[in-house]
Amino acid sequence: MRTLSSRDRKAAQGAPAFSVRAVLLGIGFQAALFAWVAASEISSSVYLICYSLLYPAVTLLVALVVANAAAARWAPRQVLSRGEVLTIYIMVTCSLPLAGFGMVRFLMPSLAYPRYLAQTQGGLWTRWQDFLPGWMVPHDPQAITGFFQGGGGVPWGAWAVPILVWSLFFLGLVAVELALVIMLRRQWIVSERLTFPIVYLPLQMTATGAGFLRNGLMWAGFAIPFVLESLLAINYLYPAVPAMQLRAKYPQVFTTRPWSGIGGLPVGYYPIAVGLAYFIPTDVSFSCWFFFLATKLLNVGAMALGLDQAGALGRSRIPFNQEQAAGAWIALGLIVLWTGRRHLARAFGRAGGEDAGMLRWARWGLIGGLVVAVGFVMAAGLAWWMALGMVGIYLLYVVVAARVRAEVGTQWTFAPLVWTPNYVMIHSAGPVRFTETQLVNIANFEGVTVDVRAQPMAGQMEAFKLADAARMRQTRLVAIIVLATLAGLALAYWSSFGHWYATGALTAKANRYHMVKVALNYTNMQTPVDARQGPNLVGSGAAAAAGLFTVLLAMMRTRCVWWPFHPLGYVLSNTLTINAFWIPYLIANVAKVLVLRYGGALIYRRSIAFFVGIILGDALSQALWSLAGTLFHFPVYSFLT
Repeated sequence: MRTLSSRDRKAAQGAPAFSVRAVLLGIGFQAALFAWVAASEISSSVYLICYSLLYPAVTLLVALVVANAAAARWAPRQVLSRGEVLTIYIMVTCSLPLAGFGMVRFLMPSLAYPRYLAQTQGGLWTRWQDFLPGWMVPHDPQAITGFFQGGGGVPWGAWAVPILVWSLFFLGLVAVELALVIMLRRQWIVSERLTFPIVYLPLQMTATGAGFLRNGLMWAGFAIPFVLESLLAINYLYPAVPAMQLRAKYPQVFTTRPWSGIGGLPVGYYPIAVGLAYFIPTDVSFSCWFFFLATKLLNVGAMALGLDQAGALGRSRIPFNQEQAAGAWIALGLIVLWTGRRHLARAFGRAGGEDAGMLRWARWGLIGGLVVAVGFVMAAGLAWWMALGMVGIYLLYVVVAARVRAEVGTQWTFAPLVWTPNYVMIHSAGPVRFTETQLVNIANFEGVTVDVRAQPMAGQMEAFKLADAARMRQTRLVAIIVLATLAGLALAYWSSFGHWYATGALTAKANRYHMVKVALNYTNMQTPVDARQGPNLVGSGAAAAAGLFTVLLAMMRTRCVWWPFHPLGYVLSNTLTINAFWIPYLIANVAKVLVLRYGGALIYRRSIAFFVGIILGDALSQALWSLAGTLFHFPVYSFLT
């Protein structure tokens, strides 16, 4: 392959990262990827952006590296610089999640769902539909029917007001998140030097360009998941083709008490999870699988003592797995903010230096975003303390999710599944403090707060890590993220509504997962509506105890060098983040320990290419099969459930 001349290399390297062509290419690729994601996730039920490493973005990155290699031979002056490639990558990674679970994918169906069931079923839904403020939901019966039954065009006029007002809420949250990223980036990237496993792949691919494609060790790692998952996809179409199942199964190992308390023990192998976990410190990977098994044994202990029986401690659900999860997440969020307090205070003082302008923007972005988000919830009928508590706890969950991505590199990041921010408020204050109207509106907000995977804070922090490693100007990065967010939100509506109205959100052709979540958000709220009880003191106490245990783990880790347990292992132990992936963390932990012990730092550095190849092979195989199914209209195997 012909290499660039000295003159052409200097021209490519000297191209500004945030050039006009990079931004225009970024917006164009955003449109293409949003269309692909909607077709795959809504109409084909193959998920692409619910993961920490976004598969469409990885596919685009590979295409850009290959295109650059071709341009080096045929059109040297058209070669994109490393900064330009990363600019495009950042634009798509900071915007694609907006179309995902916890943002547009859950919320838009939630707005129309009560009115649709009032039209088709009546009963309770006829009353509930009137509890939602008229300015935040659609009203046209035909538009609502078309959303769920499909077969027509998008009636944008019927959705114009809900889209506008909810976009303000979304942008308020995003402004707060970006402000926190700007304030905390030095603490995470420079002071603590977090590993950021998610950025290993883009940094490796863009650091060496075409050289990355000539690395034999990378291709060896690439081949393992690519072949295994391609066989699974072919086997799904032609069952005679042999394939090895990789998805986790949940066998019930023990069926008698108390060991039946272990429940289903996930057994599965996810290559990308192994690859990401290989790049985190061994104490973190050890803690992830250790605390997962410890929680299983805790269930056994509770069952052995008979504490799981109904009425053992009133309304208790010993060992309070969901309450533990909520308490640990809230505590870790507060710990993260406390450790970054100097950087937060600097933004509200007289900050100097080259980033002073960014910090001033962050200060007003944080204040303005909070006012918008909290004010929006209050306008829906919730009291000020309810709105402040709900938004505050949710943002703590989002901060923790970003921290988890930065330190643990999870394949996906789930917050507590049952004790969501809304339910923390309800259980802590007691359902009796809420009116039925407020509870129904909380169920509607659950479309956002039930899942943190679509909030872009983690991607924004990773963008600053990429910019820092590639020596890109971070002051301009803020403008790029804001532009990508605005364009991405518009594209999320355009692509998602197009498929919902073409396919129908409740038809057999459509992916039903988001509708299952929407239905649960409302039906689960029926319990507190009927209960009208006081505060759940037992559950809240368990959450508080879990929070104190998290603080203890954090203190021991900072004060005792020999302490083997990382608080993040406990924080994730009662969530779906680790549930299916404890074996990949065990494999990665053992592999890294052996490599470092018997091979040393030199062998570890050489092994990086192999594990980056595993990550790339897994992500690209799933993405390419999804793309092929979308283009040629054939069913595609669902690689992860």
